[in-house]
Amino acid sequence: MEEKYTSVSVSELDDVVDNQRNCPKCGAPLIVRNTKNGHILGCSNYPVCNYLENINIHGVKILKTIKGKVCPICGGELAVKKSKYGLFIGCLNYPECKYTVSDSSSDTVLCPSCRKGVLRQHANKYGKSFYSCSNYHDCQYKVSYKPISKVCEKCGYPILLVRVNKMGRYLQCPSAKCKEKYPYSAEQS
Repeated sequence: MEEKYTSVSVSELDDVVDNQRNCPKCGAPLIVRNTKNGHILGCSNYPVCNYLENINIHGVKILKTIKGKVCPICGGELAVKKSKYGLFIGCLNYPECKYTVSDSSSDTVLCPSCRKGVLRQHANKYGKSFYSCSNYHDCQYKVSYKPISKVCEKCGYPILLVRVNKMGRYLQCPSAKCKEKYPYSAEQS
């Protein structure tokens, strides 16, 4: 089960419209209903029509569809979804299509372990950020601090991490054998 989670920008949320779909049984509008097991889409013509649809698929809640945006892979609708890791935009045809919108605001840092994926920011269930390889099942590389594409001068490791202490920001090599520190300048991030 490969899932990618990215942050959603305010401008993308402004384009979101309410999910207005009709019941496939009777044609009445579907509405969100609260149950003891979470939220579901149910027919507004209840109890005459008892149609229900689960909106919490694979631990991901579908919040709203995005008007006018389609998946470039399968042509399906895109939606704002919420998981335990936060908000993201993804295709409604999951699990057949695993497309999610990339966060274009972040720099692309090639994974130093597999050299195929890129390091992407994620959040754990407590909200703490970490960076892991986009090739998750094939490569399990991850770091706790923001990586930048700069080679360590001492050992040649392909990335450095932005670290902070009471004296300010600095760069550090993530290699366990090196751990070399370098001064930080604002244009490096």
